[in-house]
Amino acid sequence: MRTLIVLLAACGGSKPPQNMPELDPPKAVVSSAEPFALAEIVYDIDVFAETPQVELPSDATMHIGSQYTEHKTIGEDLLKYSQHQLSITLNDDYARFEHDIAPQIAAAVKLPPATALVWARSEDDQSGPQFRAVVVKTPPLLSTGDLATAQDVPWKTMTINLSDDRKSKVEEPHAVKVTLHPDSAAVYARWRGEHPGVPYATILYGRVAELEEVTSRAPTDALPRAEDVATFVVQIKGVPPYDTRTVASTLAKTISERGSERKH
Repeated sequence: MRTLIVLLAACGGSKPPQNMPELDPPKAVVSSAEPFALAEIVYDIDVFAETPQVELPSDATMHIGSQYTEHKTIGEDLLKYSQHQLSITLNDDYARFEHDIAPQIAAAVKLPPATALVWARSEDDQSGPQFRAVVVKTPPLLSTGDLATAQDVPWKTMTINLSDDRKSKVEEPHAVKVTLHPDSAAVYARWRGEHPGVPYATILYGRVAELEEVTSRAPTDALPRAEDVATFVVQIKGVPPYDTRTVASTLAKTISERGSERKH
């Protein structure tokens, strides 16, 4: 049974160079000790060309493949690239995956310098829970120090059943609303203006909360301003172990503590 998720609230045609050197052992990571990170996703580089030699639990299955992707950038211009993917099907939440599987794959995969491997969890009726490997650039574009505030907010979504829209339903899960410091918002706005269509990941406590693409724009549209991007909402998709309200309150406490440290 196929479903489509629709949000009820919203938070140049040439391909930008990736500038990645030859593969080496990873030299940087997005740490689970860092509460918040927003990082550009690496594409057109196949770090899974060789299947990682790992010992999977009997109820886990590895899938490797490539997907051709295109997104509008400015007007009708398209950003076209390949995404090379590795995913693990495991009927469980993050704890067992991170303990038994993720470290093995991290040790077996060679990443370009200044990149990190993080994981996004998703689940559907057909394949069940899946953990997708996501390679991101480091250091991230934004991190916890760029945040001025964080808070829990309700965030409505509509689930549309494509085979029978009468079974569609509206849910109101919670999300984390964050606000950037003014200088960080200016940096973020400039980056979004220069990278329409580029994929990026928002990461909370080392786990991918959202996978998004920078919004495309018409040729006549103005570039994003700092005030346009200073506040946005992060949905925690496919992260059952975390209660969103706990994540938001913990993140807010960390921001407050780090702010006090800077003042002293």
